[in-house]
Amino acid sequence: MKRNKCSCFALIFVFLFFSCSSEAEMGDINSQMVTNHKDEYIENYVGEYEFYEFLPPNFNMMYDIVVYRQNDGYYANFLMNGHTTFVDVIAKVVKSPEGISLIMYKNNENSMKVFEEGEELLALSKNDDSVYTYWKGVEPMKKENLNNKYCFETQGDGSLVLTN
Repeated sequence: MKRNKCSCFALIFVFLFFSCSSEAEMGDINSQMVTNHKDEYIENYVGEYEFYEFLPPNFNMMYDIVVYRQNDGYYANFLMNGHTTFVDVIAKVVKSPEGISLIMYKNNENSMKVFEEGEELLALSKNDDSVYTYWKGVEPMKKENLNNKYCFETQGDGSLVLTN
């Protein structure tokens, strides 16, 4: 009888152990499903964006943004390269009143440390084949580009380039 009680307790213990771990595994799967959820609004912005400025006699600045989806959300590789500047960061991409915002996440190796984590770099809003730029922590080299204007235009391959 003693042996049956021990066997019974052992079976109950094993059953509880596996049922608890199954629930924990289901919780992990459910949380992955939530974090892997595709946001159709932000998904519309996935792609590469380019912007180029030139100031005489020989000052230039190239901006490159690549928006992509990764397991736990949307990110952008943001690169500014030009006259005495090299900024290469990863930004989180979030919905904003303007459209999407790029929020500083971390610096890549060899990047100048210009922005603080959590700082809003810029916001973009799509309108047909153009993208409206809202400059925030990042400012263009040419002051006439600062006043919230269309700086990017869609090309056939989906990438965008400066229109002026």
